[in-house]
Amino acid sequence: GLGQGESHGNDRRAVVITEQLLGVGHAPTRIALEATKSLSRNHDMHVLLVNTAQYPSVHAGSILSLDVPQNLETFSQMSSVQYEDLLIDIFQPTNDGLGDEALVSLVERIAAFDPSLILVIGGACPLAEVFSDAAIVMQLPLSIDPPMTTSNHFSLYLPPDNRAESMLATMGNAEKVLFTAAGGYPTSSSQSVKTRHDLGLPESQFVYAVVGTRLAAECDEQFLTCLDSICRD
Repeated sequence: GLGQGESHGNDRRAVVITEQLLGVGHAPTRIALEATKSLSRNHDMHVLLVNTAQYPSVHAGSILSLDVPQNLETFSQMSSVQYEDLLIDIFQPTNDGLGDEALVSLVERIAAFDPSLILVIGGACPLAEVFSDAAIVMQLPLSIDPPMTTSNHFSLYLPPDNRAESMLATMGNAEKVLFTAAGGYPTSSSQSVKTRHDLGLPESQFVYAVVGTRLAAECDEQFLTCLDSICRD
């Protein structure tokens, strides 16, 4: 739905940017691969998949452990990847974290590729801001918050509530929202329904439930100490 008011790059080339390249079981990686496949198969475009490895560390004060996300060597040296029946070209800097050297290498590679479209999988991408005048840039955030951009078009995960509208007003980019669509995370159907009686929970007791796909790593001693403090208060 984006019209090209002026000439942008090679109209048969697109770049898909992701912050972290893991396996197909990692939802953002899978969405990036699916987007690459769609642009290649459905729109006959030559697509370059770019991994910036710019992921942030967990901020101080988080209840999660201060583990730095991994830059898996298995994937960091790859220049292409086979996804289903499609061979995808990949570019990624030799060092992670989006420092000066990495940023320069990414800018130079994308500029040489000369795309007309850049699709960002995620909510923050300084690299995409650099190319906002040279290509059509579209961001697909993977959380409910509006992405951090003042120049790129983007979708929203959910229709904006008062909080999101306030964020859009602060950033001054409300006109850049194109549509609302939840991300493509695969979810399993409920396996069973449990009642308080089934679980031996009295009706009068408050229930605190923790859900997620990485509980074995996230529910560590630090988390349990925090939870114990909350319950005592």
